[in-house]
Amino acid sequence: MHEYLVANGYVSILGDPCLFRKVLPDGGIIMACTYIDDVTYGVSSPDLAQRFLSEMRERFVIEEGEGKQIDFLLMAVTQNH
Repeated sequence: MHEYLVANGYVSILGDPCLFRKVLPDGGIIMACTYIDDVTYGVSSPDLAQRFLSEMRERFVIEEGEGKQIDFLLMAVTQNH
């Protein structure tokens, strides 16, 4: 996953090799935190969420509906745009 993210313009954050950041030409930001084969991501605008998922689906199997709710640190998090 590290190699794929770096090849797609993400930069590993100094001090935490599992946290990646991509700054887009229009100023948009995508942050991705990896843990083994899981990714939690944050974006600066809702349309970037779909862009990130599309990038990941080019290489990894991500089923439709994933990303709507995540379990993170034993908490269920539901996104409501």
